[in-house]
Amino acid sequence: MVPPVALAFISLLFGLSGASDALPVLTPFALVFICTTGALGVVWALARLWQPQPNLALVDAAGRTWVGGLLLYFVLAGVLPPVFLLFVVSEWLGAAHQGLILIPRAGA
Repeated sequence: MVPPVALAFISLLFGLSGASDALPVLTPFALVFICTTGALGVVWALARLWQPQPNLALVDAAGRTWVGGLLLYFVLAGVLPPVFLLFVVSEWLGAAHQGLILIPRAGA
């Protein structure tokens, strides 16, 4: 994400959850990490589309499981509003989808 979009998206998420009063103040340092990890996510997704290999599906599934777990932890710890549980579900469904790639197909 680029900084203006990142800030708007974060504001939207907190607003949707009714926690707009709890919107964190993002330092420039935090914004660098938000945008950097967003860029890495896009690059990874493009790499997966370009090279859909089983070993990368395994890495993708593990990463999605890890990210979903981190988000769940921060929601349960009260750092993130409950609307972020949608991202936990999204990540874990993505991990399950990647896992399906690893299951040998009958007759293949």
